[in-house]
Amino acid sequence: MAINPDHAKALCNLGNVLTALGQMEEAFAALNKAVKINANLGQAQNNLGAMLGEIGRLDEAVIACRRAVSVPGVQGEFYNNLGQALLRLGLVDEAWQAFSKAIKLKPQDPSLHSNYLLAMHYQPTMTADDYFREVQIWNDRHARKLAPERDKQGQAGKASTVGRTPGELNRKLRIGYVSADFRRHAAAHFLVPILTHHNREQFEIHAFAQVVRPDEVTGQMRKLTDHWHELLGLDDTQAAELIRNQGIDILVDLSGHTAYHRLLVFAQKPAQVQVTYLGYPDSTGLATMDYRITDGLADPPGVTDGYYSEKLLRLPGCAWCYQPIEGDSDLSGRVDCTQRPVVFGCFNNFAKVNEPLLLLWARILQAVPESQMFFKGAAIGQPSVVKRLNDFFARQGIDANRLRLEGMTQGQQAHIRKYLEVDIALDTFPYHGTTTTCEALWMGTPVVSLIGDRHLNRVGLSLLTAVGLADLTAQNETQYIEKAVALAQDKTRLQTLHQTLRQTMKASPSMDGQGFTKRLENGYQEMWKAALPR
Repeated sequence: MAINPDHAKALCNLGNVLTALGQMEEAFAALNKAVKINANLGQAQNNLGAMLGEIGRLDEAVIACRRAVSVPGVQGEFYNNLGQALLRLGLVDEAWQAFSKAIKLKPQDPSLHSNYLLAMHYQPTMTADDYFREVQIWNDRHARKLAPERDKQGQAGKASTVGRTPGELNRKLRIGYVSADFRRHAAAHFLVPILTHHNREQFEIHAFAQVVRPDEVTGQMRKLTDHWHELLGLDDTQAAELIRNQGIDILVDLSGHTAYHRLLVFAQKPAQVQVTYLGYPDSTGLATMDYRITDGLADPPGVTDGYYSEKLLRLPGCAWCYQPIEGDSDLSGRVDCTQRPVVFGCFNNFAKVNEPLLLLWARILQAVPESQMFFKGAAIGQPSVVKRLNDFFARQGIDANRLRLEGMTQGQQAHIRKYLEVDIALDTFPYHGTTTTCEALWMGTPVVSLIGDRHLNRVGLSLLTAVGLADLTAQNETQYIEKAVALAQDKTRLQTLHQTLRQTMKASPSMDGQGFTKRLENGYQEMWKAALPR
């Protein structure tokens, strides 16, 4: 750069480094300059698109990514980044095509293949069988070759080398949590109460962190563990060896096939018992993943078991325990719903919003005169999405003045207080919300959820049952509309829910961190006993 400040490739590399450091303004300047100097430098267009996506400028990200895939020398990563941007804009079919091209160009890249798997959940027509077939392909292609031979698995953990003695059955267990999300992330709301309430007399807690950009929540979580280990910079073999050397008894994956996962570490079986939980709504596909933690409502016994490579361990009650990491948010400011039209809302990831679902929401608005629909999220701040939503609802006879469209809010407190402007949250389908449902309930906003036949669209049933609102779950589309409309028309009940849901949730299993963690620990002990030789 000192020799030639207009060297496009050097500017591209500089922009990539600045993006990794979180210096987004400087990264944009470098990458934007690079593509102006050489518009055919695909890597620069790709890096610019990825960076714009990170800061929520999704329309611009798509433009840059489309340029990247249109020049010679296109790479799988270019289509992957295009798919990511399209997915966040709710353009699921186009995203699907981009992810498909990515893995055709680079079939041996496990991360690209994982993004393809994650994207399958946003497709309304995709079935559990479709996903399970593809995740088994992922395992066969990327993971199976790393698994130890069955007769060598005793090297993975200490339990298999000892007898089933009282000492081994009852000794203190070393639990290792592996995640890229020990930070301000949706998963933190459910992980903090577990780390806080673990019984340190019975369990020694290790965190294996793949956190690209640590923040204040990272520091909070670190203080809640007994041992903190960094995985950044370690390849899969090195990471597995680190875990093995720590003598971890039960290793818990918290990411599934989401960003920066370390599933290929689990493929090497560095711990005697391996479990997946929390961060992903489906099977990992790994032959070396022993268990998946869930509950009997999200995964009814005998109904969903065949869709997992893991054995399902169903916790009593709900499989999630929520704690707002920002603390108690003020509930003042909600306007009495009996004095104005009802406001429905959806703050979910816009990738979860599809045309069949929008049609249901339009029918709800049609049935409740003067009601409004409040959309909020990164995608909603994009001009292309604003136009799509306005045009779609106009075709259904819904005027634009009945839509509230807001982009990202700066700060978690400001974001969560927006729920006070929503009377009824409408859950997405086929991919339910989890954090958004809990946030809504915490802020006194009831949620209506359409229930399906697999985990990703049964989470709402579990969460709402835990707070005594199972009657707001629907078994079919007609019920979904009827329940939303009935609640909107029952202003007395709606006002009562607004005033009481916070206390109801606090008193429910959904926020009983100590009780939930005890049930989870019982599950860990059950897994450990089952793993010991008889």
